[in-house]
Amino acid sequence: MCIGSDFGDDVAGLLLYKLIHKRLVNIKAMLCETTPERFLTEVKESKPNLVLMVDAVDRNLKPGTLIIEDLLEHHFKPLITHNLPLALIAQVLASDLKGCVFKLIGVQVSKTYGRPSKHVVQAIRNLAKNILEFDKYAKGGAAV
Repeated sequence: MCIGSDFGDDVAGLLLYKLIHKRLVNIKAMLCETTPERFLTEVKESKPNLVLMVDAVDRNLKPGTLIIEDLLEHHFKPLITHNLPLALIAQVLASDLKGCVFKLIGVQVSKTYGRPSKHVVQAIRNLAKNILEFDKYAKGGAAV
């Protein structure tokens, strides 16, 4: 689930989608923009065993730093440009997708205006390479 807006580094999820969606074979990418809750039915119908939500975060880390958190165990503060917290979306999905793992891949922002920073763009390019490599081995169903 690629989440974000066109404001500065919040574009991280959208940029990832552009880099991977046409090249994935075993993983389904979803361009959620600022309304990931609109994709609940689509995620449920795909019956994944792993859901990755990629979004910008502000954790006072070095810009472009990637974090991975379990959405069902942590209550984090994302850079909220959408209506519902991602942890709540994960809880709703988990009630129907027993055994599914829900992870946030957060990208530390540098700015929330103008063009995306070079740190975030590079982090997303590296993440895209890793997801494309993982796609080669993902046979059980995953959603990004």
